[in-house]
Amino acid sequence: MKRPASEIAVLSYHKIGTSPGSWESWYYVPQPVLEAHVRTLIDQGWEAVGARQLVAGLRGTASLPARSFLITFDDAYRSLTTGALPWLIAKELPAVVFVATDYIDVSTSLIATSSPRSDLRLGRSAQAERRRSIDPISCGEPPRVLDTHDRRTAAEIRDSRMAIEEELGIVVDLLAYPYGDPGRRPAALATRLRSERYQAAFGYGGGVVQLGADDPFLLPRIASERTPISAPS
Repeated sequence: MKRPASEIAVLSYHKIGTSPGSWESWYYVPQPVLEAHVRTLIDQGWEAVGARQLVAGLRGTASLPARSFLITFDDAYRSLTTGALPWLIAKELPAVVFVATDYIDVSTSLIATSSPRSDLRLGRSAQAERRRSIDPISCGEPPRVLDTHDRRTAAEIRDSRMAIEEELGIVVDLLAYPYGDPGRRPAALATRLRSERYQAAFGYGGGVVQLGADDPFLLPRIASERTPISAPS
């Protein structure tokens, strides 16, 4: 009898904490809600996995639990340091941080962005201190809609990976599409990503990943909300 494909729920977060105002409140998930999300999954029999386990499962070099979950954070905001990362480390829970490398200043470690929508972001030195528990993964800052013939896109795909690998001495093989958008030609983009040694890429939308059935370069993530969730069925 054929063994059912493993299921992976990929959770996506941005800022952890309370929104300072009424605008953009969906962008923030309070720390207790993050913890409730994870407790719900574990109580329902889902097991936490990290980036290396996911990649091994995608390659077929290792098996994953029948139901597992991967925690991801977009943009490496400083708010992660006040609750999320210490809690994850204390609980020995792996996570992935997709880093917008263009916003990280090597000399100052932490920088402020010009946009009122952004707070201070994690610097590379802060990431390095946590690399044994957290997997920092490249996101880069490609154009809003990726174009496989755009030289800037090609440079971002390559340079964002190299920047993190050289700074932290890790292997970067996952990517998150900006705004969850794989562009107009996702199949051609996947070919380019493979040529740059990426193993998988994430968007948004959809639900639980079916290992071996879903395209590894179009993996959906569940955009987490401020309220506690029910475990995926």
